[in-house]
Amino acid sequence: MAKISLFYFESRQIYSIFQEFFTHLYLLYGIFVVHPNIMDKLIEELRTKLVEHLNLQIAGEQINPDEPLFNSGLGLDSIDALELIVLLQQDYGIKVKSAEEGKQVFRSVRTMAEYIMEKNGMKSA
Repeated sequence: MAKISLFYFESRQIYSIFQEFFTHLYLLYGIFVVHPNIMDKLIEELRTKLVEHLNLQIAGEQINPDEPLFNSGLGLDSIDALELIVLLQQDYGIKVKSAEEGKQVFRSVRTMAEYIMEKNGMKSA
């Protein structure tokens, strides 16, 4: 009986630790999926970093996460694209491997957030 109690205690302790550190993740069909609030927080963080790193003259809250970053959207240019590449490398440890990949990643703030999640082994809910 003591072995069963000890196992139960250790299992509860492990569960408690898991729950404490991974409350933003949940398991869906064997894949860790990010809770939607985490995606929202990442988008908010990215909007703030865009304003700071690119010296934009607008508040981060004014950036629509689905708005195009280049051309008709925010109107970023090629110099800004280089700054975004550096931002991903320095702040998230992620390297964009090709120009084609960059076009997909930097379409919007939301696509950047999805890319960061994907590279960290998580999927958005």
